[in-house]
Amino acid sequence: MSRFMPRYALLVPGMVLMAAAAEPGVSGWTVVQTEDSPAVMSRSMDGMTVTYAYDPEDYNSLKVAVEPCSGNSWYIKESIEPEGENLAARSASLKAAIAQDMHNARLNCKLPDGVEDRIMTGFDEAYAQFEKLDQ
Repeated sequence: MSRFMPRYALLVPGMVLMAAAAEPGVSGWTVVQTEDSPAVMSRSMDGMTVTYAYDPEDYNSLKVAVEPCSGNSWYIKESIEPEGENLAARSASLKAAIAQDMHNARLNCKLPDGVEDRIMTGFDEAYAQFEKLDQ
């Protein structure tokens, strides 16, 4: 797959709007890379958002956010590089980190029952698509 996603222009009088084409959704996950930003995969459900982003200058970042949470928003963000020799091992490593962050979210916020399992549906396929992007 090409490093940069195809771009489409929408002509509006006096301006041109550019939109990056996202990879097709994988079980609700969005995997995207644009000319201006590195690869990102994310999924939102029931007030929780999980985002994993490639960072060419440092470790990749993982963010789990919940809104609302006791009338505010709550999030945890960390630098992470999944461990493992192969795709399955790296995916498992990242899923373990996400599970820990979701546990912390549940300690701080009221979450719907089963949201952790529902939001992680299709994660392995989405992560495989994320790794295929030329980062």
